[in-house]
Amino acid sequence: MATVESWIRENLNHRIMSNADLAYHKLRDLEPLIAPLNELTKPGELLVLCPTWELHHLPLHAVAIDDEQILLERNPVVYTPSLTVLHHLGRLNQSATLAAAASSSSLQPAVVISVYENDGTSPNQAQESRKVKQQLKRLSRNFGATLQSGPHVTVPFWEEYTRDAGLIHFHGHALSDDKGENQSLVLQPDHNVSISDTTDTTNSSHAGHHLTARKVLSMNFTQNPLVVNIACGSSKAELKPGDELFGLTAAFLLSGANSVVGTMWPIESADGRTFTAAFYDDLVEQSIKLKDESSSRPRPVVDVARALQRAVLEIRDNEETEAPYHWAASTLSGLWKSSFFVNRFV
Repeated sequence: MATVESWIRENLNHRIMSNADLAYHKLRDLEPLIAPLNELTKPGELLVLCPTWELHHLPLHAVAIDDEQILLERNPVVYTPSLTVLHHLGRLNQSATLAAAASSSSLQPAVVISVYENDGTSPNQAQESRKVKQQLKRLSRNFGATLQSGPHVTVPFWEEYTRDAGLIHFHGHALSDDKGENQSLVLQPDHNVSISDTTDTTNSSHAGHHLTARKVLSMNFTQNPLVVNIACGSSKAELKPGDELFGLTAAFLLSGANSVVGTMWPIESADGRTFTAAFYDDLVEQSIKLKDESSSRPRPVVDVARALQRAVLEIRDNEETEAPYHWAASTLSGLWKSSFFVNRFV
């Protein structure tokens, strides 16, 4: 594992990953890790990857599986923090399916939150902040929701407002150290806050401003939502004894979320917007195609893994964003199906 740790330290950074030629050259070092999948799996099959130890921090989906394509191009890929979590999600999903079959066909609510605020440091950030809010307002309208942004978006608000949501979308900032410890989503921008402030229980001034992974673990998401965190390094995690991961993604999954989309490293907000547009466009398209089949299926679902695959490859195929830094950070963890989008677009 020392070799893997060294590779991560030397190569998983903006300088390397933002240079397309250099990044692809460095990623070739990881090819032996996924080479057996060529014989063990078929193109197009869903792959559920459960890495071990430091391998959790590698973008295995961005590694070439043969001379012509990367793994994510050959197969849709979903990660799981551990087999224990995957088993937990399977049982959770089975119970949710039975409950849905017995309940009415009312649509689950969506929660869309924007905390990408302009701090006045540059005109570009002010413009990006406006673009984020414009996009999320459209997204909110499409899902019958109201964009949530401002001082009322605190930890107590999140806990109450997202409890029964079928979709939770967040665009903003995440805090963590190099290993993903003490990870949190920033609900109220405060550029003087450090990671230690979010975990200091004696300091109440920031207590409602940062949604920590530990706080998420105490929540209960009743509708097994799809959670999308467009925030820097939101899927980073801390390795615990027993080869268990703990971070925001694992916390959401253990608290009832079906699936979590996050990022493996800091990203540009513009890349997050591009991903958001392509990702939801695909999910909506899938839901429309399911319209005629809904009467013959007890609980039709869309394929989140394939939506992420298509969105990521769309970004990669753009000459301006072909470097892995722009697209390889986006990952899906947990299960790969969602019923939230079905019957919304008819």
